[in-house]
Amino acid sequence: MPTIKIHYTNNINIDDKLELFTENTHQMLVDVIATDIDTCRTLVYPCSQYRVGSSNSEYNAFIQLDIAILPGRSVELRKKLGQILLNDLRKLCKDSSQAIDFRVNVNETDTEFYFGL
Repeated sequence: MPTIKIHYTNNINIDDKLELFTENTHQMLVDVIATDIDTCRTLVYPCSQYRVGSSNSEYNAFIQLDIAILPGRSVELRKKLGQILLNDLRKLCKDSSQAIDFRVNVNETDTEFYFGL
């Protein structure tokens, strides 16, 4: 069930790295949260129109990863997952010349209102 959405400003040049990144992320989810790899889904959105803070912002780019997982994992495990994903995003963008703001959001899906699994 893990569903990932990655939004990033298109001034971060990572297009050629995303296939391997998503493949590795799906495998990491199997290893860390014991999910079925065939239920992992990732959507990637490069954004050509964006604003980062104000004109005085220290950042001129950002990447945000949102992941929805089924409930039942401990707070500690969700924090560990978030930190792993944050570190992986930083590695993905390490060659960028942009000043990047990184964000990760780990959410539990409310299964009462989730349809399709």
